[in-house]
Amino acid sequence: MKVALCIPTRKEPFPQMIEAVDASIASVKAAGHTVGATTEIGSAYVSWAAAHLVAKSMLWGADAVVLIEDDMSFAPDALLKLIETPG
Repeated sequence: MKVALCIPTRKEPFPQMIEAVDASIASVKAAGHTVGATTEIGSAYVSWAAAHLVAKSMLWGADAVVLIEDDMSFAPDALLKLIETPG
């Protein structure tokens, strides 16, 4: 599965979010998935930024698109659990 991680941010992501994504990518790759990450920096319009990121993901051929807020943090296995949950 091709997984696109999309991170819209007005200035820069919080360090805790970057750490969470880095920790998650290893487990997603270990499960056999391809992972790509992209950001949209500087847009004050989060809906436009999210739409732009989703469009880029679709052009890349992503099977799963995960939009991550720039101030989020999560457990290292949470991303893998999210993309592998049926339905």
